[in-house]
Formats: sequence, C-alpha cells, structure tokens
Amino acid sequence: MANEIRGFLSEVVLEYALIKAVELSGVKGTVRWNVKPQNMSIKPDFTIGEDPNDPLHIIMITSSGSSSDSHKKMWRNLSEMQEVKSQLPRMPKVMSIYFRSNIKKGIPIATNHLYDSFLFIEQKTYGKKLLKWVDDNIENKAKNHDTRRELLLSYLSIDFGIREAFQGLVDDLVVLLKQENKELRKLWKLMRQDNSKVWKVREIRKTFIRRGLGKLLVFPENFRYVIYENFDKSKIPSDDLPDYVFRLDFIKKTIAGSAWSEAGKEIRDVIRLLGPKTCESILQMCPASMHSWINPLRNLDRIQLHVDFVKDHYDEISEPDGLNLLLKRCYDDPVLLSGHDSDEKVWIFEIIVSLLKAKTGSLQGYGYSKLFDDTGLPAMNLSSFLKREKNWDNKKYKMLSTGLSHRFKNDIQPDDLTTLQSKVETWVIKENLEDRLIPYNKFDPLLWLLEIDLKKHDIAYEPKCPWVGWLNEYSGVGKKIATTDFVRVGSTLVHWKSSHGSHTNDKTKEISARIRNVRYQFKNGDFFHREGIKNFFLIIDGSFTEKNLKDLSRAGWDRIFYADQMDELINAL
Repeated sequence: MANEIRGFLSEVVLEYALIKAVELSGVKGTVRWNVKPQNMSIKPDFTIGEDPNDPLHIIMITSSGSSSDSHKKMWRNLSEMQEVKSQLPRMPKVMSIYFRSNIKKGIPIATNHLYDSFLFIEQKTYGKKLLKWVDDNIENKAKNHDTRRELLLSYLSIDFGIREAFQGLVDDLVVLLKQENKELRKLWKLMRQDNSKVWKVREIRKTFIRRGLGKLLVFPENFRYVIYENFDKSKIPSDDLPDYVFRLDFIKKTIAGSAWSEAGKEIRDVIRLLGPKTCESILQMCPASMHSWINPLRNLDRIQLHVDFVKDHYDEISEPDGLNLLLKRCYDDPVLLSGHDSDEKVWIFEIIVSLLKAKTGSLQGYGYSKLFDDTGLPAMNLSSFLKREKNWDNKKYKMLSTGLSHRFKNDIQPDDLTTLQSKVETWVIKENLEDRLIPYNKFDPLLWLLEIDLKKHDIAYEPKCPWVGWLNEYSGVGKKIATTDFVRVGSTLVHWKSSHGSHTNDKTKEISARIRNVRYQFKNGDFFHREGIKNFFLIIDGSFTEKNLKDLSRAGWDRIFYADQMDELINAL
C-alpha cells in the first residue's frame, strides 16, 4: 500500500509540473492522466495534445524500488512505446521519467536509446527534495487526486525548498518536451507499414495445458494410469487413488463415487486435448527438481503431525535451550523426531515459520528479513541448512533458537494452533502448487510438445536459444537483456507462452513487445526486417481474450496456434 500511495503522490507532482512546463514551452494541448487513445490497447501514464486520440507527447513513468520488477516494467514500457509509434495517427514524442531507478544493470543503457527524451529524477539535486516530500506524506489523510493536488499546492505556497525543487523539475521538462530521437524514424515507419496489414486473428479458446499437466504431475506415475483410463468417465474409482488428491481438491467424493472437482477439471481437459500418451511423454521430460514442491503436496498429512508436535512441545519451543535442542535433533534425524518417513528437511524450523505467517494472516507476514532482525543472524541463504546439506556451528544455532523462540512465544499461544493448522495447509498447497510448481521456469510443456511433434515428423530445427532484437543491437547491450527464446525451423521462428486469468493482459503486452523487438534488426546504421526470417509463430495456452489475440496479431505474430494444433503448425512450416 505504501508503494502504491508513493506512486500516486509522485504522479501528482509530475502532472502539475507537466502542466507548468506545457505553459512555458508553448506546446499546444492538455495534460491528461491515464487517458487511453483509441488506437492503443493500454493507458499511457500521461498524454499531451489537443485531441485525446491524437496526442503530441506521451509520458511514461517508472517508480521502482525493486530491481526484480524492472525487467517486467521494461517489456511493458517497450510494448507501450512501440504501440505509440506504430498505431497512433501521428508519431508522438515519448518521454520516459524515472522517479526511483533501482533497476537491473543494462536496462537503462538499452531503454535510454529508445525514447525521445528521458529523466532520472532521483539523480537530480531537486529530485532528492521531491522524493523526500513524497515519502514524508505517505501517511497524509489526502486520499484522492484532488486532495493530493491541494496538498502539493499548499506546500508549494509555504515551503521555499519544495517550490525551488519543483521549479527545477519544470525547467527540465520544458527542455525535454522539445527533444526528439530522429534516428528511430526508419524503424517506426517499418512498424507502421506492418501495422497497416490485415492480420488474421485466431478463434478464442481456453486451454489448461500448463496448469493441467502441473497438477497431473503431483500424481505418482502408477496413479496417473488410473486417471488416464478413467479421465472421461462420470465416476473415478477412488479406492485406487491416494488421499491427498482429495485434500488438494482435484477430485471430490460423492455418494455415488468420486468425480472431478472444478480445479481437477483442468487435469481432465488437458488429457482430453492432448491424449494420455502425449501427456505422459511430456511429464517424463519434467526435471527432478520439481519434486521438491511435489513431495509437500503428497504429504499434507505431515502438517497435522507437525502441528501436533508443536502442541506437545510448546514449552520447549518457547524457550531458547529447548528449541536449540529440537533444531539439532531435527537436523540429525528429522524422521526420528516426527515419526513421518517422508521428512527430509529441518521441518521444525519450517512449521514454526509457517505458523508465524499464518498468525499474521499473510504469506509475507514473517519473511526472512524479519527472522534476521529477530535472531541477529546475517542475511544469508538458509537453503543448505534446511536441506541438511551444511550444518551450523553452535553460535548460529543459539542465535536462531533465541530469536525464534521469543518471537514464537510472544505471537502464538497454545490455543491458536488448531485454528492455524488449516490455514497452514492452505498456504502449503498454494505456495508449492500455484507459486512454485506450475510457474516453474524449467517446466516448459509447450516447448516439449513442439519438440515432440518436430521429431515425430522428422523436421530439422535449431533448439531453443535466446534471440536479440533491434533494441539489443541499437543500444549495444547484446544478449545481456531483452532477449526472447525461439525455436528456429528454417525461416520460421516459433515462441510459446502460457498465461491465465488476470495475467493475460500483462503477458500480451510482453509478447507484443518481444515480437516487435525481434521482428526488426539494426545493422550498419539502419533498420530492416530481420534477415533470413519470414514467419513468426506463437503457441499459446491459457485464457487469452479476443482483444488479447487481436493485439498479438497486430503486433506482428504471423500465426498463432493452440497446443492441440501442432499438425496445423507443422503443415504451416
């Protein structure tokens, strides 16, 4: 919430500065905040112009305190930039403004070459004062646009330091509004020509390839064959299935037998779509590393066992010496401590942290940063200790047990444990299935499906590798950032993407930016269509909408295929 308010206040400052800069520079038009021109799929942060659908300037804002998000923001900005230049009636000037710039190395080098002008406010002397004003007013009662504007105006009227800093921003904006990167005109003209073509749009469907296969992988191989034999029947023989599939809500028990739940129908649908043989071939390609998230799902009964242990040993866990001894015993032999033969890690630590999170009501409620604060341990990777790969010395054990036992005793009472147990189980399922297993970046079913069909038809191809685009070549960053994985088959490049629910809009922006990046190249000081490549194919899976598919086609994907249309893709090659 604090970051969201910080963003709102930053935009209030910039909006009013833009209004003043437009007045001083003589630029014609109105400053508009979050108004979408008709020919764009997304709302720019600010536009300037007389006609809202034909702006003269577009202003993009980045205010990131996290370098991990900067790469995603880069693709969204690139998508927006390329839309602006290729789809609006005229080619507006585009300005990029960074309030905070904790972004990955290489990204500023690449994107600064992209815009007509750019500004890093944080690096300016006046910027430090403006950002401090934003931080100081996060808790202010001004909660909407008008009251926040009034808050800014009140400070500008009484605080000379803020007024001077604000004027410094206005002066820079006056200069930036007049700048234009003319070197990219050839590129934008190529994009505008391609954008004017009539692109064929694929029919709308929902598929659950990645999600269905990810869930199916939780079943051991022998149980998967039970599912393959019965997936399309009205009832599934429950006696042949492990108990955890019901706790995971893949299958529900009824009076007449067992049937697919709503969540489990994703498994049924992927088997219908691809067939049991293909599904199993793909699952056999999954890396062994995925089992670190599968095992907790197959052993949900451990949670009750672990919570019962905490109940029985509450007094020991609440004291440094008692917890110290339990941690060491768990490291030496976790099975002996719990009695559950699947325990391999220092589970006593994990269940305590899970209970603390559950008590806060948030998965992020007790993270490692708070743990390090409580214990005095240096920030470090705990993985090797928790996996029992590298033991600790007595000093670290003492620091951990002292801080963690005090936190546990202060936050959790014995009567809390029964209530917290069900919440922990829900989070174990979410964290291991939805947050880890299904989105795992080495779980690539669409790629494997493509490779299976290429091999089946004996078609030569170049395996997946990262391709650079015009941005890499123009900015000189090479393969450091902004590359896109493709499989090359002759003169065709094939990419693939799964996305579901609310993520599809962001994924559409990203994939649109990627194709417009790699479709063109910069060579010998000029821009061209990519040499040697005639077609760009995309395999999709998920819940992409009609609008998403139109935006993807318009961005330059020549053909879009669903995962069960591999024969059609092979023929198109």
